[in-house]
Amino acid sequence: IAASLLDLGFKKYDRLAVWLPNTSENVTISYAASKLGLIKVNINPAYVERELQYCINKVGCKAKAVPTLKHVILTGEKTFVPNVYSYEDLLRRGAQLSHKNLIERQASIDPDTPVEIFYTSGTTGQPKAATLTNFGIYNLILSQRKLFGQSFTRLCVPIPMFHIFSEMAGVLNAAVAPCHLTFPAVLPDTIATMRAIHEEKCTALIGAPIIFRDILTHPDRKKYDLSSLIFGLSGASSMHVDFLRQLEKE
Repeated sequence: IAASLLDLGFKKYDRLAVWLPNTSENVTISYAASKLGLIKVNINPAYVERELQYCINKVGCKAKAVPTLKHVILTGEKTFVPNVYSYEDLLRRGAQLSHKNLIERQASIDPDTPVEIFYTSGTTGQPKAATLTNFGIYNLILSQRKLFGQSFTRLCVPIPMFHIFSEMAGVLNAAVAPCHLTFPAVLPDTIATMRAIHEEKCTALIGAPIIFRDILTHPDRKKYDLSSLIFGLSGASSMHVDFLRQLEKE
């Protein structure tokens, strides 16, 4: 994927908007963009047209990755859509290219290069674009791995990837040490999350308090073996101390 994007003319610091749910393609794009010095712009896939337009224009995105397009209507004389590629197109293209230029580009990336943009929630106005660097991300995930150790080797990641919590505490952990990542579903799904923990023997679950609450209160919880979990990492909102004690107990 990285070789294909380079061949298509993407330059360092170009913004690549990603409007995808939790998919393997989303994960791959995170790493491919970092190889090239592109800035991945993470956009909530639930945004409507007005919100999407704002996010793209705010930072000047050069391209956008989307899950599907049903129709493209052209109003000009052209009857084809230029510069539209499927993910499979990029895979095939990249497999046929020499990676010499890719290696040279990757060697030119320095630690302070911006690598991702996350939008704030917008509770105090329009969402703000927060930029993260390679150095900042690497230090965070390396610190996490040293702090949490073996409990972070098999992660269940039900939270959406447009959220910084998912990307930093989940996806990018594989950059510093072997890590098994499980995304239960493309969208939040309590049954899918419990099934993923049961089948993949996940050792850690990361998510907002509501995810833990929904598991604890779900009528089918006893149908799944969640005993492999030894660690839970929660954030994004406050958690009452009584609920925390319940989590520790159950």
